Amino acid sequence: MGTVLSSRRAAAEARGIALASVDRMPVFSPVLGRLVATLGDETISFTHLAALIEKDTLLAGHLLRLVNSAIYSRGREVTSVPRAISILGVTRLRNFAVSLLVARMWSRVRLPQSFSLARFNLHGVATAIAADLLAQRIPLEYYEGAFAAGLLHDVGKALVAVSLPEEYDLLARSGAWDAGMEEEVLGVTHAELSRQVLEHWRLPPPICQAAGEHHTPPSGPPSLAHIIHAANSFANATSAATEAGAPMDPAAFLAPLGIQNQCESIQSSFAAEFDTLRQFF
Repeated sequence: MGTVLSSRRAAAEARGIALASVDRMPVFSPVLGRLVATLGDETISFTHLAALIEKDTLLAGHLLRLVNSAIYSRGREVTSVPRAISILGVTRLRNFAVSLLVARMWSRVRLPQSFSLARFNLHGVATAIAADLLAQRIPLEYYEGAFAAGLLHDVGKALVAVSLPEEYDLLARSGAWDAGMEEEVLGVTHAELSRQVLEHWRLPPPICQAAGEHHTPPSGPPSLAHIIHAANSFANATSAATEAGAPMDPAAFLAPLGIQNQCESIQSSFAAEFDTLRQFF
């Protein structure tokens, strides 16, 4: 009995530390903050987006490399950000820019050795790409937030690594990291911590909610949470660079959305985009 109570107290203490550490998470760079503020703004102009991106010369260079890669190249070298936007489109280029800036942000955070930043970034990007592809195929409120929600859905794990490195090591080395073990060790799930961090960063409510529910989407018609739930599993099943585990059938995760018959097309698009983006992480 004493051991159980001690364990509960330890978990409650860990939960308090994690929640109190939300404000220790890295802050968005000015460019990233402005890009995130435009999520859902379908009226943003090429000129405004180009001006934002050109404020960060490293970012602009990466995006020009991206648009000149085999998947997007149209034969002639693209040398300007406005031209890159005209080829990729506002939404796609903004999504790519956000993913690159988020990865740069994490590279400046002190993390325990057991935290693989490369794996974390790749899983976020894989889930983001999958989420964006799924959101294009079903009626969905706030579909434009799918990429960002996928990219940031696991930020709660980074919060655990920053605030509770010993507990993070325990979970990472256990080989059985799931919600039950999180509740036992932390008194809270990483999904809930993700929601707390995204609210702290003042991201749009649908993105915060989707992150908080990405393992337990509510009943009812498809929502952003359902998309992230499916995209997370799809990314794990499709990309060897994300979460380890037994081989899974990607179509099984698309069935609840009613688009399992589009699995081959989604996999093909996913592979092309992921293989192009992963070089930057």
